[in-house]
Amino acid sequence: MANVMNRLAACADDAAIMTELRAILCGLAGTEGRRATLDEMAAFLTATEERWTLATQTLISDLSGEAHAQFELLDTLLAWATQETVDKNDTILETLILFFQVATMRLGDAGGVQRWLQWGDQVLAVVHQNAALMEEQKPQETEEKADEGIEGLRCNVVKIASLLMQLRDKLEEDDDATPDLKMVTFVWKVVVVLVL
Repeated sequence: MANVMNRLAACADDAAIMTELRAILCGLAGTEGRRATLDEMAAFLTATEERWTLATQTLISDLSGEAHAQFELLDTLLAWATQETVDKNDTILETLILFFQVATMRLGDAGGVQRWLQWGDQVLAVVHQNAALMEEQKPQETEEKADEGIEGLRCNVVKIASLLMQLRDKLEEDDDATPDLKMVTFVWKVVVVLVL
């Protein structure tokens, strides 16, 4: 496959990047060097927060059951966003909530359970770390700025809590849901309470 970085860099705008990205992902099924290609794509997309956000939101909105390469790329994009060196601003946190939404919607369905649990754990860990960091910074910030940050965090936690309620209802209706799965989602609820 031609140099992925060059193909993406040659795109004139965001729409062209996403079109090229989809074309590359479609051509990845069963190819040699798949991991290297995905790593190149991730390196290009994580070069700027704007690219990461656009790619992540677009890939999540395009998800289908058989998009294995797409899921692998999303795994990598999520891992990038959860690094300590990445500034967790509102845009990144809101995008991370999309990962959590996919995880809660797909948990309990056939296949991919480990991926959804991992996504949920990673997002909750970031939200929890962000809350702790905001608590540390509170004395250094003006009251108005601190209030804005706390309000944004509360909004994200409310979204997560709402998704957990939906997941709880789904799992309670599913007689086949394993006790382990119910236990993990209980732990998630505890994390959300700690953040609040």
